[in-house]
Amino acid sequence: MKIQTFTGRMVDPCNPDPADIDLEDVAHALSHLCRFTGHASVFYSVAQHSLWVCDWLAHRGAKPVLQLAGLLHDASEAYLGDLNTPAKRQLRDYRDAEERVQRAVAEAFGLPFDLLVCRTVKEADEAAYESEKLALLDGKGPPMINPYDAKFVFKGEVRRLQDECR
Repeated sequence: MKIQTFTGRMVDPCNPDPADIDLEDVAHALSHLCRFTGHASVFYSVAQHSLWVCDWLAHRGAKPVLQLAGLLHDASEAYLGDLNTPAKRQLRDYRDAEERVQRAVAEAFGLPFDLLVCRTVKEADEAAYESEKLALLDGKGPPMINPYDAKFVFKGEVRRLQDECR
């Protein structure tokens, strides 16, 4: 069974062909998916989260290829949706599908798959989670990113980082 993406592609979300992975689809979907299963105090997209992860890596001197991996670490959610971590841990089939999609994403964007799941990207993801949780769920942290066109910024960052990786 396939889903239709924003650009009109028909994609098998559980076993996509890397040729079907499209930056416009990834950016569009991630900019429309809310973090924390929608329970944040304000809308905060997976694209914004991914940009935070990329920025965290950049500020720590990570090479562009690792920043790109951080930016795309949740790209599978463009095709599978964002599931909260406790549910994800219980659903082996989802985790398997997520890995297949991430492998297709890695190939589509010219990244080694191992970078998408490496410890450094995971550390950045966890740092983002803690800051986002404080600000968006607990109301104790600094204000989060002002609203902006996350789709536009996400696409621009992917293109910039791909150019730097060449």
